[in-house]
Amino acid sequence: MFGPCVHLYVYLNYGMHWGANAVCGEIGEGVGVLLRAIEPVAGIDLMRQARHYPAKNREIGSGPGRLTQAMGITGELNGADLVGNDHGISIVSDGTPPPQEPEVGRRIGIRHTTEKPWRWHVPAHPHVSHWRRHRRQPG
Repeated sequence: MFGPCVHLYVYLNYGMHWGANAVCGEIGEGVGVLLRAIEPVAGIDLMRQARHYPAKNREIGSGPGRLTQAMGITGELNGADLVGNDHGISIVSDGTPPPQEPEVGRRIGIRHTTEKPWRWHVPAHPHVSHWRRHRRQPG
């Protein structure tokens, strides 16, 4: 997380699930974006298999542990260059513009700084975790 920008930081969360962040700060700063959910659009059969055949497509990658399991992200990918594709993983644009008004809310699954509105997502998107939907907050 404190490494170079546009690299993947992969860690074991609660000793059970892999979590992944796209590092976006300066070296030594410790800034990243948690990869929390995906909408599968290609390789769905492989992702369903990796996730042990969930009942619904929205269950394939809605949540950080599900996302890493579906995409085969493990600690071996820690430090992967997300622009250079040096480990076979990269972040690319599909041409879809970001939402003009993303939904903003509190982070999930933490105990500290819970009052900070540091969770952004596409409003009403079916692949975002709904069990804790947050109302849009000003600012």
